[in-house]
Amino acid sequence: MQYIRIGLGGFLGANARYLVQQCVAEVMTGRVISITPETSLQEALQLLLTHRIKRSPVVNQAGQLVGLVGRGGILQALGQTIARE
Repeated sequence: MQYIRIGLGGFLGANARYLVQQCVAEVMTGRVISITPETSLQEALQLLLTHRIKRSPVVNQAGQLVGLVGRGGILQALGQTIARE
């Protein structure tokens, strides 16, 4: 595993202390909108657009994370489909 060393005077500057004092729970999304692997791309894209989110976790029937899907990936798949036709 590689670590990136960022000093307090580096890229983060004065905000580094704020970041060190905060935890993810304070900024994460509280209500997660997830989809299943069987969700159609059309339905997934509609969900992302409706809720104004860029990505959604994909979970199996047991609720375990199996991946992520985003608007970019869906649009890329659409573009590839159109190019094949």
